[in-house]
Amino acid sequence: MRWFAAAGRAISNCQRDLVSAVPDGIHIPFSKEPASDPETLAEAVAEAARRIAASRKPIIIAGVEIHRFGLQKQLLEFAEGVGIPIVATMLGKSVIGEEHPLFAGIYEGALGVEETTRFVEESDCVLLLGEFMTDINMGIFTANLPPAHLHLRHQRGAADQPPPFPGRAA
Repeated sequence: MRWFAAAGRAISNCQRDLVSAVPDGIHIPFSKEPASDPETLAEAVAEAARRIAASRKPIIIAGVEIHRFGLQKQLLEFAEGVGIPIVATMLGKSVIGEEHPLFAGIYEGALGVEETTRFVEESDCVLLLGEFMTDINMGIFTANLPPAHLHLRHQRGAADQPPPFPGRAA
């Protein structure tokens, strides 16, 4: 079920296949903490560090999940510690203050400010942190980010997905 607010009213939208669904039991909120494999994490961090050290023009594209997971402070500590400029996207706007010396603009692919677009797309090491590769964030898919560059982002996997809605097949 989704809720929408319009002109002071709340509107509910229920999917047709759920209108007459009978829950199997009491809903228990999903609370399992995502698991991390320490060996895989160490390998990924080492590879990221190698790529960042070897780059001449790294850039961080910071997205909305930095906000959602409350990671603004850690983002700034990391960027300031290694001196990497940060751009935000439309959904991640305000993840870093626009007055911060490492703030380099809002990246919107070909729809954005030409200087910002060029700055990002000429980077030799792009770190996507908390970013969604969506039409809104990537300038209606006009982003030109070379796939060979480093792209890191939170990836939701089967281990941290909530269970299906009660009464609905998985």
